[in-house]
Amino acid sequence: MTDFNEEASCYAVITAAVRYDKRLPVGARLLYGEITSYMDAYRYCWAPDKNFAEAFGVDRNTVQRWLKALEEVGYIERGVKEMDYHFKRYIKVNKISTVFQVEKDEDHE
Repeated sequence: MTDFNEEASCYAVITAAVRYDKRLPVGARLLYGEITSYMDAYRYCWAPDKNFAEAFGVDRNTVQRWLKALEEVGYIERGVKEMDYHFKRYIKVNKISTVFQVEKDEDHE
């Protein structure tokens, strides 16, 4: 039986821009989808790294590398907000275009 995290939705969204971005490790591309499955209506994800590490069978350091890659390219931003007298880390999915540029192939011009 497959483990299922009830906090995440049944669907993940990975835009073409993220799926085909060669700057990202494949794991970071999948992580982006997992982040979208936890996202609220304001594009915030409050899930801890532990959830992602368990979901993908990797350690937290790997999750941190993937998050850093997504952030450096601009697909997400991370920060901390004070909530109920304590601080919580968030991941916010940035609005991104679903259209991405493909380099022109000189043979097909």
